[in-house]
Amino acid sequence: MAVFAALFSAFSWGMASLLFGRILRHPEAHLRPSAGAINLFKGLLAALVFGVLWIAFGGSAPARPSLPLLLLSGFLGFALGDTLYIAALPRCGVQIAAMIGTLIVPLAALLAWLWLGQELSLTTLGAMAVVLAGVVMVVLDAPRGRFSHDPRVRRTGILLGLATALTQAVALVSGHKALAATDVIPGTVVRLLAGSVGIFVLSFVFGLVARGRTSAREVSELVRPMRDKRLARGLFVAAFFGSVLGLVPFHYALRELPSGVGAVLFTTTPLFTLPLGFLFGERHGWRAAVGTLVGFLGVIGVVVSLPGEKPPAPPELEVVGLHQAGGARFPNLARAESGDMALTWLAPEGDAWRLWSRTRQGSWNDPVTVASGEGWFVNWADFPAVAFDGERAVATWLEKSGEHTYAYGVRFARSSDAGKSWTDAGWLHDDRSETEHGFVSLASLDGGDTFATWLDGRATPDGAMTLRARVVGAELGAEMLLDERVCDCCQTAAVTLADGAVVVAWRDRSDTEVRDIAVTRGDPRVTGSFAKPRVVHADGWEIAGCPVNGPALDALGETVALAWFTGANEEPSAKVAFSHDGGRTFGAPVEFAGEAGYGRVDVALLDESRALVTWLESDGEKGAWRARTVDGAELGAVVTIAAADPERASGFLRLARDGGKVLAAWTDVESGELAFV
Repeated sequence: MAVFAALFSAFSWGMASLLFGRILRHPEAHLRPSAGAINLFKGLLAALVFGVLWIAFGGSAPARPSLPLLLLSGFLGFALGDTLYIAALPRCGVQIAAMIGTLIVPLAALLAWLWLGQELSLTTLGAMAVVLAGVVMVVLDAPRGRFSHDPRVRRTGILLGLATALTQAVALVSGHKALAATDVIPGTVVRLLAGSVGIFVLSFVFGLVARGRTSAREVSELVRPMRDKRLARGLFVAAFFGSVLGLVPFHYALRELPSGVGAVLFTTTPLFTLPLGFLFGERHGWRAAVGTLVGFLGVIGVVVSLPGEKPPAPPELEVVGLHQAGGARFPNLARAESGDMALTWLAPEGDAWRLWSRTRQGSWNDPVTVASGEGWFVNWADFPAVAFDGERAVATWLEKSGEHTYAYGVRFARSSDAGKSWTDAGWLHDDRSETEHGFVSLASLDGGDTFATWLDGRATPDGAMTLRARVVGAELGAEMLLDERVCDCCQTAAVTLADGAVVVAWRDRSDTEVRDIAVTRGDPRVTGSFAKPRVVHADGWEIAGCPVNGPALDALGETVALAWFTGANEEPSAKVAFSHDGGRTFGAPVEFAGEAGYGRVDVALLDESRALVTWLESDGEKGAWRARTVDGAELGAVVTIAAADPERASGFLRLARDGGKVLAAWTDVESGELAFV
């Protein structure tokens, strides 16, 4: 799809070039707009169309770190590059201008050598020479008919084409990186707006300095196509091809394809303009045809000969020897800001269960009992939660509240001595109905308080499962309703940010049974501060029952990483999205596991741009816990943490950031122990 999109965008730009060229050669001088006016018209038309699409279909606003590159690539590509290209069209003809554009690829490679230290082999240099030879053959082709330009005018067009190629080479590389983790339509709108503003700036500078025009006259010239109906009608068709029909596939391909592959496909425009040009009166000799083919073969040679990217290094695995025997299962981890760590797990004792904990302050303490008893509800997916701030800790477990299978509630215990001893503090929720309460997430707050959120079934007899929350301090805070209709048994997730706000994620449930991941952000100590829930990405997973596959969160500074599993369109996929504004907006999701994945994801940030993600994956007849790093949209190598049983007994692997590393804990079904890496 990305390859087809790139070829289609090259075709549409070729058609637009021919149409623009005809407008710029109109026999009536007053119907020939300036290159800047044409560029502004097409840019504003496209920005309007894609702005409406953004509003209609949604999409995350580009993350702050992506904005500088988006703005730069929009200015270079749309404002400077396209204006230079359009100005070249009537001076040297469409075929020559388009053919000079193939120099983008060798120029990009040359820039990478000069600025980034990328190696240039003799093969690459030879391929560059082939591209140049093809361009020279087209340029030297004797112009015919209406394209027999004055040699000086023709030279000016060639120079403008060369400036276009250099500008677009920089724009192509920066645009690929900027769009890597950005939704296509919002990213396109930002680049178009940057280009439109840039056109005004460049036109003013050129008009005032080179032409000596007044500001009013320059503005009048720029907006003339918008005031003149005859001009607008002609430009609309050309702009539709160049800036509406071709831009979505262009940006889609720019984001999805490696920059080298994208560069080759984008430079196929001359292959389309050569035959199409005959319909517009362009006539070329054999040199132009052969030169076009030679130049394109040279472009392919440059890309093929460039050194490939080094494969990403897999995350290092180091066993730290914290195996816990005795039927231990379903662990969880919590990290304090100080780097201290807490671990909890369950172990059977006859007809009873015991919840254990260990804390680490420098070294791991001996295991201690959090709570024990009969009548507990122990479930592979609804495991105990724990929060730890280095001194105070809170842990939860599930206890039956009635005879019905799913009649249970959440109890919690506190520790005020860094997990050395625990006190049962009672029920987490006010409701005592014999319905389901569980899937708790805890997040430490400053001042020793803890934020708790859980799925609450008090309304399920006549309604739906709800998501509720409260602050656990010296006393329990008031309950908050975060969402009145959620998926029944998917895990929740919550993280605290540096400013005291909390981001919560869960699987939503629409009236039409679409179950995608939703988030909210708020200050748990301020009543009514949590924002209205919003779906992070419209996967469109319509499923009649709960998939028991909740999201995972981690936060570092203003960066929030959100990982989740979806089975939309019967295509299993695990994804991660990053927010760089404290969870207010998220960038485009990056898929890190596909068809063989069972989900059960977790995520831990290594720094403010990289995360480690884990998931359960099919490995023949068995399963395996997999891990890889995600840096923006770049995926690291997949490594296997351990073999696993894909059935329920394996539970969920849990992660916690541990300095520059990550600690992982999971249930080893074969040994009946907990395992740690």
